[in-house]
Amino acid sequence: RARAALLLARADQVSREERERDRKELDVLRAAAPEIGAYPLDPPELDRIDLGACPRAADPEMEFERVEKRLLALWTPDLTREARRTLLSLLIAAGAQRRLLAGRSEAEAVADLAAHGAPLREAGGPVAPDAYGPRVARIFDGVLAR
Repeated sequence: RARAALLLARADQVSREERERDRKELDVLRAAAPEIGAYPLDPPELDRIDLGACPRAADPEMEFERVEKRLLALWTPDLTREARRTLLSLLIAAGAQRRLLAGRSEAEAVADLAAHGAPLREAGGPVAPDAYGPRVARIFDGVLAR
């Protein structure tokens, strides 16, 4: 139990490779003591989401919406901090771009996406918002300022 508690406590401070090893060790420990909590998740689907492909789609706005729905389906409370940060960053970037394509203002996009601000701050801030352009970066700043 003490070893399991240590593995769970350090989940957000170690690399993915270390988490994978720890996850396997915890599975063995849980077989002996089922009351031990589950290890936080790193959904592999996150690594396969490419927002850069969305603008090249036949209907970019619809493609960003499809990605948003896919990201929302991945959200669970048992994600690692790294996974939460990546997922929320992708969600805000996709949502911002979809709303901008639909003619919404930056302020409207911030208002729509503000619910993701607190969890993103708790997870350690966004992942590379500048990569999505200055308007999306301003929307990130607005979301995080709320």
